[in-house]
Amino acid sequence: MNVKAEPTVYTNNLTNLDSRFKVLLSDYSKSYVSAQMNPSDSENQVLIRIINGVSEVSSDMFSMSNNIESDIQIVNTEMTNLHTRIQREKTTNTGLKRDLGIVDNTSHASSEMIRDYELIYQQRYLRNWALVLSGLACIAAIGTVYKKQVVLPIHPPVV
Repeated sequence: MNVKAEPTVYTNNLTNLDSRFKVLLSDYSKSYVSAQMNPSDSENQVLIRIINGVSEVSSDMFSMSNNIESDIQIVNTEMTNLHTRIQREKTTNTGLKRDLGIVDNTSHASSEMIRDYELIYQQRYLRNWALVLSGLACIAAIGTVYKKQVVLPIHPPVV
């Protein structure tokens, strides 16, 4: 897999960001109160530093979220490819089993029967459509043949 990081790395980063945010939040609540009570320049500088720390944590969280999304995209693509390959191999395996006449156990026998009935259904479905279309073609052909003939009206004899 081409995944950027393991889930444990993301978990550790998330725990680290959570602890940093909690520390900054407690510092912010203390600094905000003291900055409101004593609006000096030093208190405002502390508050600005804490706000910058919160925005840094937020940007780190956003970049980690983007990394996780890209990893999810990679995993989804690989899962789709694996699913396609598995379905292809199942089809190949079914054909090989049918050629050899092998049925492993009853659960496979029932799935083989289901596949056989699906095949029979598809064949009959196609045959029925072929009959309907050929019937319509015959009706159209007969209609064109009789449409070209001129039918003279029969008059009853005059008495």
